[in-house]
Amino acid sequence: RVSIIFPLFLLLMRRLSLPKTIMLCVSAQIVGTLAETHYPPLQIIGWTSLFMAGAIVAKEVNRAPRRLAGIFSRRPVALSCVFVFLFANCLTEWLPGWGAIARYLCMAGALGTLCAALYSRDLGALLHTRAMLFVGRISYSMYLIHATVLYVTLHLYPTLPKALLFAFYLVASITAAALSYSLVETP
Repeated sequence: RVSIIFPLFLLLMRRLSLPKTIMLCVSAQIVGTLAETHYPPLQIIGWTSLFMAGAIVAKEVNRAPRRLAGIFSRRPVALSCVFVFLFANCLTEWLPGWGAIARYLCMAGALGTLCAALYSRDLGALLHTRAMLFVGRISYSMYLIHATVLYVTLHLYPTLPKALLFAFYLVASITAAALSYSLVETP
């Protein structure tokens, strides 16, 4: 559904100034958040805003790389972005009703992490290790396969302890993604 709506937003975004594009993105996120409880079919507009935010950052990376490099090359900024990305969803457990704010923080952390990956030497070095390059290669297959592996794992082993279930799911997902990459993507 996002792939149907997003191109329309992208066409509109290309015609707007940066402040107006940001307002469009924020408005779409608000509509999506309100739709969650009042009219769920419109919730897709909120998910589309995540892609819009990514498009805004991509445009800014091309337009003002030196300005962004000055910000995201700093180690504390890079670490903060990664931390916010990884742990923003913990807010929903600690503070009930903070789901939307946690989603915004996670989005900001993810976009900041992408910028830090471009400009931070430390994060760049980590991302160029063998293990991370492997994860990068199989990531699309992992994206396609992980939900199916999760459902099969939960169906076959519903009584396993969660930690063991997660370990099995992780190993099975990586194995299936690596096989898919080798047998489907590469050819």
